[in-house]
Amino acid sequence: MQTYDIPFIPSSDDSVKTMMKLARPQKGETAVDLGAGDGKLVIALAQRGVYVTGVEIDEERWSLINARIKISQLQDLAKTIHGNLWEQDLSNYDLIVLYGVTSIMERLESKIKNEAKSTCRVVSNRFEFPTWQPAEVLDHVYLYRLQKAQ
Repeated sequence: MQTYDIPFIPSSDDSVKTMMKLARPQKGETAVDLGAGDGKLVIALAQRGVYVTGVEIDEERWSLINARIKISQLQDLAKTIHGNLWEQDLSNYDLIVLYGVTSIMERLESKIKNEAKSTCRVVSNRFEFPTWQPAEVLDHVYLYRLQKAQ
């Protein structure tokens, strides 16, 4: 059995609603779900007209997400990448969503800081980044606005 550095813990329906509330996704934006798990966030974003990519390393969960996209008829807005989030280029997204774990947050903060758009929003379920101050916090969900110098 393959093990990964991020365990699968599904986001609750309430957490997904809170993440969408803080993310304020706009139709036509681009988003990525790092470690897309069961695809709840991918579907929620696509239903709001966002072009979303779910990155999932586990083949069974990746297949599940693809099935859910097809059943929901969201293929024009949602897609998946079967791969490792550490290998994904984050430079083209308006929004990054994730449910990480403490052990990856420092490394992920650095990756996002180095790769993401200057105006990118990042929404993290349950886990904070070590040096960034969240713009908003609601029910253990954190919204970060990068606002890097261009």
